[in-house]
Amino acid sequence: MPAMIVEVALPFPGRRTFTYRIPPELAGRALPGSRVVVPFGRSPRVGFIVAVPVVGSPQPASDAANGRLLDVIQLPDEVPLMTTELLDLTRWAADYYLCSWGEAIRAALPGGSVLRPARRVRITSEGLREAESLLPEAAGIRDLLLQALARTGEKGLARESVIAIGRRAISPSGTRRPAGTSDAPAAPAARGGRRLVGPASAALARLVAQGLAEIIERAPRPRSMGPPGPSIERDGRDRAASPGDGAGGYGGPPPLMEAQQEALQAIVPALRESSPSPFLLEGVTGSGKTEVYLGAIDACLKAGKDALYLVPEIGLTPLLARQIRSRFGECVAVLHSGLAVGERRSEWQRILRG
Repeated sequence: MPAMIVEVALPFPGRRTFTYRIPPELAGRALPGSRVVVPFGRSPRVGFIVAVPVVGSPQPASDAANGRLLDVIQLPDEVPLMTTELLDLTRWAADYYLCSWGEAIRAALPGGSVLRPARRVRITSEGLREAESLLPEAAGIRDLLLQALARTGEKGLARESVIAIGRRAISPSGTRRPAGTSDAPAAPAARGGRRLVGPASAALARLVAQGLAEIIERAPRPRSMGPPGPSIERDGRDRAASPGDGAGGYGGPPPLMEAQQEALQAIVPALRESSPSPFLLEGVTGSGKTEVYLGAIDACLKAGKDALYLVPEIGLTPLLARQIRSRFGECVAVLHSGLAVGERRSEWQRILRG
Protein backbone atom coordinates (compact mmCIF):
# COMPACT_ATOMS: atom_id res chain seq x y z
CA MET A 1 0.00 0.00 0.00
CA PRO A 2 1.54 3.35 -1.00
CA ALA A 3 2.39 5.77 1.78
CA MET A 4 0.00 8.65 2.33
CA ILE A 5 1.64 12.01 1.69
CA VAL A 6 0.37 15.52 2.38
CA GLU A 7 1.30 19.05 1.40
CA VAL A 8 1.96 21.29 4.41
CA ALA A 9 2.06 25.09 4.62
CA LEU A 10 4.36 26.46 7.34
CA PRO A 11 3.80 29.92 8.89
CA PHE A 12 7.00 31.67 7.92
CA PRO A 13 8.12 33.61 4.83
CA GLY A 14 8.44 31.63 1.64
CA ARG A 15 6.06 30.91 -1.22
CA ARG A 16 6.44 27.13 -1.31
CA THR A 17 4.80 24.34 0.63
CA PHE A 18 6.41 21.14 1.89
CA THR A 19 5.66 17.46 1.50
CA TYR A 20 5.53 14.99 4.40
CA ARG A 21 4.49 11.40 4.91
CA ILE A 22 1.62 10.46 7.22
CA PRO A 23 2.28 7.52 9.58
CA PRO A 24 -0.41 4.80 9.24
CA GLU A 25 -1.76 5.43 12.75
CA LEU A 26 -2.52 9.08 11.86
CA ALA A 27 -3.85 8.54 8.34
CA GLY A 28 -7.52 8.65 9.36
CA ARG A 29 -7.26 12.23 10.67
CA ALA A 30 -4.97 13.73 8.03
CA LEU A 31 -7.41 16.04 6.27
CA PRO A 32 -6.96 19.43 4.57
CA GLY A 33 -7.19 22.20 7.16
CA SER A 34 -5.70 20.13 10.00
CA ARG A 35 -2.75 21.29 12.07
CA VAL A 36 0.35 19.09 12.07
CA VAL A 37 3.64 19.09 13.95
CA VAL A 38 6.43 18.32 11.49
CA PRO A 39 10.24 18.17 11.59
CA PHE A 40 11.82 21.12 9.83
CA GLY A 41 15.55 21.71 10.01
CA ARG A 42 16.64 21.42 13.63
CA SER A 43 13.25 22.28 15.14
CA PRO A 44 9.77 20.76 14.94
CA ARG A 45 7.22 23.25 13.62
CA VAL A 46 3.44 23.56 13.55
CA GLY A 47 2.00 23.71 10.04
CA PHE A 48 -1.26 23.11 8.20
CA ILE A 49 -2.26 20.41 5.74
CA VAL A 50 -3.40 22.17 2.58
CA ALA A 51 -3.66 19.23 0.18
CA VAL A 52 -3.98 15.44 0.41
CA PRO A 53 -2.78 13.54 -1.46
CA VAL A 54 -0.12 15.51 -3.26
CA VAL A 55 -0.19 15.03 -7.01
CA GLY A 56 3.13 14.69 -8.81
CA SER A 57 6.64 14.22 -7.55
CA PRO A 58 7.02 15.02 -3.84
CA GLN A 59 9.51 17.59 -2.65
CA PRO A 60 11.33 16.27 0.44
CA ALA A 61 10.90 18.72 3.30
CA SER A 62 14.19 18.58 5.16
CA ASP A 63 15.82 15.26 4.27
CA ALA A 64 16.58 16.04 0.67
CA ALA A 65 20.07 14.52 0.84
CA ASN A 66 18.77 10.98 0.34
CA GLY A 67 15.32 11.80 -1.03
CA ARG A 68 13.37 10.39 1.93
CA LEU A 69 10.18 12.04 3.06
CA LEU A 70 9.96 12.81 6.76
CA ASP A 71 7.01 11.66 8.85
CA VAL A 72 4.48 13.97 10.45
CA ILE A 73 5.09 13.93 14.22
CA GLN A 74 1.65 14.80 15.53
CA LEU A 75 -1.92 15.71 14.58
CA PRO A 76 -3.18 17.79 17.53
CA ASP A 77 -6.84 18.07 16.55
CA GLU A 78 -9.61 15.54 16.03
CA VAL A 79 -11.19 17.62 13.27
CA PRO A 80 -9.71 20.15 10.80
CA LEU A 81 -9.65 23.77 11.97
CA MET A 82 -9.95 25.19 8.45
CA THR A 83 -12.76 24.48 6.03
CA THR A 84 -12.19 24.19 2.30
CA GLU A 85 -13.64 27.69 1.88
CA LEU A 86 -11.22 29.13 4.47
CA LEU A 87 -8.28 27.41 2.81
CA ASP A 88 -9.29 28.96 -0.52
CA LEU A 89 -9.68 32.35 1.14
CA THR A 90 -6.27 32.20 2.83
CA ARG A 91 -4.64 31.07 -0.41
CA TRP A 92 -6.13 34.11 -2.14
CA ALA A 93 -4.98 36.36 0.74
CA ALA A 94 -1.44 34.94 0.52
CA ASP A 95 -1.29 35.71 -3.20
CA TYR A 96 -2.80 39.17 -2.77
CA TYR A 97 -0.61 40.27 0.17
CA LEU A 98 2.55 38.45 -1.03
CA CYS A 99 2.93 36.37 2.12
CA SER A 100 3.20 32.62 2.58
CA TRP A 101 0.09 30.46 2.71
CA GLY A 102 1.01 29.35 6.22
CA GLU A 103 1.24 32.96 7.43
CA ALA A 104 -2.21 33.70 6.01
CA ILE A 105 -3.68 30.65 7.76
CA ARG A 106 -2.06 31.62 11.06
CA ALA A 107 -3.58 35.10 10.80
CA ALA A 108 -7.04 33.53 10.32
CA LEU A 109 -6.80 31.40 13.48
CA PRO A 110 -7.05 32.54 17.11
CA GLY A 111 -3.91 33.25 19.12
CA GLY A 112 -1.98 30.26 20.40
CA SER A 113 -2.84 28.06 17.44
CA VAL A 114 0.78 28.03 16.29
CA LEU A 115 3.54 27.58 18.85
CA ARG A 116 7.29 27.74 18.50
CA PRO A 117 9.48 24.93 19.82
CA ALA A 118 10.05 25.12 23.57
CA ARG A 119 13.73 25.72 24.39
CA ARG A 120 15.05 24.72 27.79
CA VAL A 121 18.56 25.07 29.17
CA ARG A 122 19.93 22.19 31.23
CA ILE A 123 23.23 21.89 33.06
CA THR A 124 25.61 19.13 31.99
CA SER A 125 27.52 16.83 34.34
CA GLU A 126 30.68 18.88 33.72
CA GLY A 127 28.78 22.07 34.47
CA LEU A 128 27.42 20.56 37.67
CA ARG A 129 30.93 19.77 38.88
CA GLU A 130 32.07 23.33 38.17
CA ALA A 131 28.99 24.80 39.89
CA GLU A 132 29.82 22.83 43.06
CA SER A 133 33.28 24.40 43.10
CA LEU A 134 32.00 27.99 42.93
CA LEU A 135 31.75 30.26 45.94
CA PRO A 136 28.19 30.90 47.26
CA GLU A 137 28.34 34.50 46.01
CA ALA A 138 29.38 34.19 42.39
CA ALA A 139 31.31 37.09 40.91
CA GLY A 140 29.96 37.10 37.36
CA ILE A 141 26.85 36.55 35.30
CA ARG A 142 28.24 33.30 33.92
CA ASP A 143 28.68 31.85 37.40
CA LEU A 144 25.25 33.06 38.52
CA LEU A 145 23.62 31.32 35.57
CA LEU A 146 25.59 28.15 36.25
CA GLN A 147 24.44 28.12 39.88
CA ALA A 148 20.81 28.73 38.87
CA LEU A 149 20.94 25.83 36.42
CA ALA A 150 22.54 23.58 39.02
CA ARG A 151 19.59 24.17 41.35
CA THR A 152 17.13 22.94 38.71
CA GLY A 153 19.06 19.78 37.80
CA GLU A 154 17.61 17.62 35.03
CA LYS A 155 14.49 19.77 34.74
CA GLY A 156 16.39 22.82 33.54
CA LEU A 157 14.98 26.27 32.89
CA ALA A 158 13.24 27.90 29.96
CA ARG A 159 15.76 29.86 27.91
CA GLU A 160 13.88 33.10 28.54
CA SER A 161 14.06 32.47 32.31
CA VAL A 162 17.83 31.99 32.17
CA ILE A 163 18.21 35.26 30.26
CA ALA A 164 15.97 37.04 32.79
CA ILE A 165 18.15 35.80 35.68
CA GLY A 166 21.20 37.24 33.97
CA ARG A 167 19.47 40.54 33.28
CA ARG A 168 18.38 40.95 36.89
CA ALA A 169 22.02 40.69 37.87
CA ILE A 170 22.95 43.66 35.70
CA SER A 171 22.42 47.29 36.64
CA PRO A 172 20.94 49.72 34.09
CA SER A 173 24.49 50.89 33.28
CA GLY A 174 25.42 47.37 32.24
CA THR A 175 27.70 46.62 35.20
CA ARG A 176 27.38 43.80 37.71
CA ARG A 177 25.28 44.90 40.69
CA PRO A 178 26.91 44.51 44.09
CA ALA A 179 25.61 41.65 46.23
CA GLY A 180 22.72 42.60 48.48
CA THR A 181 21.23 45.26 46.25
CA SER A 182 17.59 45.02 45.22
CA ASP A 183 16.71 43.40 41.94
CA ALA A 184 16.11 45.73 39.02
CA PRO A 185 13.19 44.92 36.74
CA ALA A 186 14.15 42.54 34.01
CA ALA A 187 14.45 44.11 30.61
CA PRO A 188 11.63 43.04 28.31
CA ALA A 189 12.42 40.32 25.83
CA ALA A 190 12.42 41.11 22.15
CA ARG A 191 9.13 40.63 20.37
CA GLY A 192 8.20 36.97 20.34
CA GLY A 193 11.35 36.11 22.33
CA ARG A 194 13.06 35.44 19.03
CA ARG A 195 16.27 37.39 19.59
CA LEU A 196 17.76 37.77 23.05
CA VAL A 197 21.01 39.74 22.98
CA GLY A 198 23.28 41.37 25.52
CA PRO A 199 25.59 40.19 28.32
CA ALA A 200 23.12 37.63 29.70
CA SER A 201 22.65 36.01 26.30
CA ALA A 202 26.39 36.05 25.67
CA ALA A 203 27.04 34.40 29.05
CA LEU A 204 24.60 31.64 28.24
CA ALA A 205 26.23 31.13 24.84
CA ARG A 206 29.62 30.73 26.58
CA LEU A 207 28.22 28.10 28.93
CA VAL A 208 26.89 26.11 25.98
CA ALA A 209 30.14 26.51 23.99
CA GLN A 210 32.18 25.28 26.99
CA GLY A 211 29.99 22.22 27.38
CA LEU A 212 28.71 23.33 30.80
CA ALA A 213 25.08 23.65 29.66
CA GLU A 214 22.95 22.40 26.78
CA ILE A 215 19.88 23.75 25.03
CA ILE A 216 17.12 21.22 24.45
CA GLU A 217 14.37 21.89 21.93
CA ARG A 218 11.06 20.19 22.51
CA ALA A 219 8.39 19.80 19.86
CA PRO A 220 5.57 22.33 20.24
CA ARG A 221 2.44 20.88 21.82
CA PRO A 222 -0.51 22.87 20.45
CA ARG A 223 -3.67 22.76 22.53
CA SER A 224 -6.31 20.60 20.90
CA MET A 225 -9.17 22.64 19.48
CA GLY A 226 -11.54 19.71 19.00
CA PRO A 227 -13.44 17.49 18.86
CA PRO A 228 -16.58 19.56 18.47
CA GLY A 229 -19.00 19.75 21.35
CA PRO A 230 -22.78 19.56 21.07
CA SER A 231 -23.98 21.49 18.06
CA ILE A 232 -26.44 24.33 18.31
CA GLU A 233 -29.86 23.89 16.79
CA ARG A 234 -30.06 25.51 13.39
CA ASP A 235 -33.20 27.53 14.17
CA GLY A 236 -30.92 30.10 15.77
CA ARG A 237 -31.44 29.13 19.43
CA ASP A 238 -29.99 26.40 21.57
CA ARG A 239 -32.21 24.23 23.75
CA ALA A 240 -31.48 26.29 26.85
CA ALA A 241 -32.77 29.42 25.17
CA SER A 242 -35.66 28.15 23.13
CA PRO A 243 -38.96 29.96 23.53
CA GLY A 244 -41.51 28.39 25.80
CA ASP A 245 -39.21 27.28 28.62
CA GLY A 246 -38.40 30.76 29.87
CA ALA A 247 -34.63 30.30 29.54
CA GLY A 248 -32.09 32.51 27.81
CA GLY A 249 -34.17 35.68 28.17
CA TYR A 250 -35.88 35.12 24.80
CA GLY A 251 -38.88 37.37 24.43
CA GLY A 252 -39.59 37.25 20.71
CA PRO A 253 -39.38 40.09 18.20
CA PRO A 254 -41.35 43.27 18.85
CA PRO A 255 -44.14 44.33 16.46
CA LEU A 256 -42.67 45.82 13.30
CA MET A 257 -43.55 49.16 11.82
CA GLU A 258 -44.72 49.33 8.22
CA ALA A 259 -41.33 50.55 6.91
CA GLN A 260 -39.55 47.72 8.74
CA GLN A 261 -41.92 45.15 7.27
CA GLU A 262 -41.35 46.51 3.76
CA ALA A 263 -37.59 46.29 4.20
CA LEU A 264 -37.73 42.68 5.39
CA GLN A 265 -40.13 41.72 2.59
CA ALA A 266 -37.44 42.85 0.13
CA ILE A 267 -34.47 41.32 1.99
CA VAL A 268 -35.72 37.88 3.11
CA PRO A 269 -36.57 36.48 -0.37
CA ALA A 270 -33.09 37.48 -1.58
CA LEU A 271 -31.54 35.29 1.15
CA ARG A 272 -32.83 32.23 -0.69
CA GLU A 273 -31.09 33.18 -3.93
CA SER A 274 -27.89 31.41 -4.96
CA SER A 275 -26.11 34.72 -5.65
CA PRO A 276 -25.94 37.28 -2.82
CA SER A 277 -27.66 40.61 -3.29
CA PRO A 278 -26.50 43.76 -1.45
CA PHE A 279 -29.00 46.04 0.27
CA LEU A 280 -28.53 49.52 1.69
CA LEU A 281 -30.82 50.31 4.61
CA GLU A 282 -31.16 54.05 5.13
CA GLY A 283 -32.56 55.53 8.30
CA VAL A 284 -31.76 58.03 11.03
CA THR A 285 -30.62 56.95 14.50
CA GLY A 286 -33.46 55.30 16.40
CA SER A 287 -35.54 54.56 13.29
CA GLY A 288 -35.46 50.78 13.87
CA LYS A 289 -32.72 49.60 11.51
CA THR A 290 -31.36 47.14 14.08
CA GLU A 291 -34.64 45.28 14.23
CA VAL A 292 -34.54 44.86 10.47
CA TYR A 293 -31.04 43.40 10.78
CA LEU A 294 -32.22 40.99 13.47
CA GLY A 295 -35.22 39.98 11.38
CA ALA A 296 -32.94 39.18 8.45
CA ILE A 297 -30.63 37.20 10.75
CA ASP A 298 -33.60 35.26 12.09
CA ALA A 299 -34.58 34.31 8.54
CA CYS A 300 -31.00 33.18 7.81
CA LEU A 301 -30.83 30.97 10.89
CA LYS A 302 -34.21 29.40 10.22
CA ALA A 303 -32.98 28.55 6.72
CA GLY A 304 -29.99 26.72 8.21
CA LYS A 305 -27.49 29.44 7.33
CA ASP A 306 -25.09 31.54 9.40
CA ALA A 307 -25.07 35.28 9.92
CA LEU A 308 -22.25 37.74 10.57
CA TYR A 309 -23.10 41.05 12.26
CA LEU A 310 -20.31 43.63 11.91
CA VAL A 311 -20.16 46.47 14.44
CA PRO A 312 -18.34 49.70 13.48
CA GLU A 313 -17.19 50.54 17.01
CA ILE A 314 -15.97 48.15 19.73
CA GLY A 315 -17.61 50.34 22.38
CA LEU A 316 -21.03 49.40 20.96
CA THR A 317 -20.36 45.67 21.33
CA PRO A 318 -21.49 44.96 24.95
CA LEU A 319 -24.93 46.58 24.60
CA LEU A 320 -25.55 45.15 21.13
CA ALA A 321 -24.39 41.66 22.19
CA ARG A 322 -26.89 41.68 25.06
CA GLN A 323 -29.64 42.75 22.69
CA ILE A 324 -28.82 40.01 20.18
CA ARG A 325 -28.48 37.33 22.87
CA SER A 326 -31.86 38.30 24.31
CA ARG A 327 -33.28 37.59 20.87
CA PHE A 328 -31.36 34.47 19.82
CA GLY A 329 -30.03 32.98 23.04
CA GLU A 330 -26.57 31.51 23.50
CA CYS A 331 -25.90 30.70 19.84
CA VAL A 332 -24.31 34.16 19.58
CA ALA A 333 -20.51 34.32 19.54
CA VAL A 334 -18.61 37.59 19.91
CA LEU A 335 -15.13 38.28 18.53
CA HIS A 336 -13.21 41.54 18.92
CA SER A 337 -9.74 42.79 19.78
CA GLY A 338 -10.62 43.42 23.43
CA LEU A 339 -10.94 39.71 24.24
CA ALA A 340 -8.14 37.83 25.93
CA VAL A 341 -6.46 35.06 23.92
CA GLY A 342 -8.32 32.34 25.82
CA GLU A 343 -11.69 34.07 25.37
CA ARG A 344 -11.09 34.56 21.66
CA ARG A 345 -10.12 30.90 21.27
CA SER A 346 -13.25 29.80 23.16
CA GLU A 347 -15.54 31.91 20.96
CA TRP A 348 -13.73 30.71 17.83
CA GLN A 349 -14.32 27.10 18.90
CA ARG A 350 -18.04 27.79 19.37
CA ILE A 351 -18.19 29.19 15.83
CA LEU A 352 -16.33 26.14 14.53
CA ARG A 353 -18.87 23.84 16.20
CA GLY A 354 -21.66 25.57 14.31
